[in-house]
Amino acid sequence: MKKMIVCGVMMMVGVACYAQKDTVKHVVKVDYEKSKEKADLAFSGKDYLTAKRFYKLALQAKPTEIYPKDQIDICDKKMSSDSWISTDLTCPCNGGKSSPKPFTAIDNSNPSNIYNIASKDSIAYSVLPGNVTAVAKDSNNHTYVTVKHGKYLVTYSNLTSVKVKLNDEIKEGDAIGLVKKVGQDYVLEFSMWHGKDKEDAAKFLRCKQY
Repeated sequence: MKKMIVCGVMMMVGVACYAQKDTVKHVVKVDYEKSKEKADLAFSGKDYLTAKRFYKLALQAKPTEIYPKDQIDICDKKMSSDSWISTDLTCPCNGGKSSPKPFTAIDNSNPSNIYNIASKDSIAYSVLPGNVTAVAKDSNNHTYVTVKHGKYLVTYSNLTSVKVKLNDEIKEGDAIGLVKKVGQDYVLEFSMWHGKDKEDAAKFLRCKQY
């Protein structure tokens, strides 16, 4: 009887070990050289967002390497230039979903460019590197932050608190502030301008839609 119990325990341990090995097989190892190669290719094509993402992957493989870090800094500087913009900007809220109103004129001269983004995450993140030009309240008493990115302005509104201050230099992915909860979700009011012209943010952001 004891032998049967021991055998049963050994079999269970064997199954557990096999399961652990099977789990390990599914772990994806990041290849430094391949990530660096893809990043360099994107960089040469002036796709700085994609380049930055692959340089970050390269750093995951080799955290002490200087080259990817330097290239990420260069990408940020390139993205801060007047002429650069992307139609592949990361959504400013983790898991953010949007149901944007059509970019149409409320009257002949005032198109609505507010893009509402709902998320279970209360933090709003910068979609571009730039300089904080305003931290204030609007006519509805909503706290907002405006970031200047070359000739582009990006505003993050409906905030309960902010994590930046006037004149701060920020990078893509830096926390802007905490978003106010509306119903079951945190709802960020996001808007963009190119100079004095309002932009349709839906053309630039990679947010999922309802």
